[in-house]
Amino acid sequence: MPPPPVPPPLPTPRPKTWWERNWIWVAVLGGGALVAAFAVSAIVGLGWINKRIKTSEGYVLAMEVVRSDERIRAALGEPLVDEKVVTGSFNDSSSMHMVFAQVPLSGPKGRATMMINGVRFDKAWEFNTLSINIESTHETIDLRAAANAASKRAAKP
Repeated sequence: MPPPPVPPPLPTPRPKTWWERNWIWVAVLGGGALVAAFAVSAIVGLGWINKRIKTSEGYVLAMEVVRSDERIRAALGEPLVDEKVVTGSFNDSSSMHMVFAQVPLSGPKGRATMMINGVRFDKAWEFNTLSINIESTHETIDLRAAANAASKRAAKP
């Protein structure tokens, strides 16, 4: 009796493509890159807005008034530093100028929060709110009158 015939070899499975082997890594790394890009753009955008608020005319005028006030220098000490993060909004367009911000302040003697709400009419700023809330004493110092007077002096030709 002759030996049984040898069966043909089984077909070898085709090798997996690069995509089939690595699709999960592409998804994870691609998603991570998108999240990182979003985070970086958000941080850069917030930094840009923060810088624009701090260089706006109304903010600069308010800080000059705050730094020149004796009561605030006595409560917080010198140098008075406005913290890096400012919350609020501003508009410095050709037709309207306004600033609305909440600014953390600190000095060697303590911390405070400055509230600004001002609008510029013609060349003079009018502050509806410019107050400093001292954290340690819970005292509120209203600087509206000083800021409005300083703005009118600066606006005169």
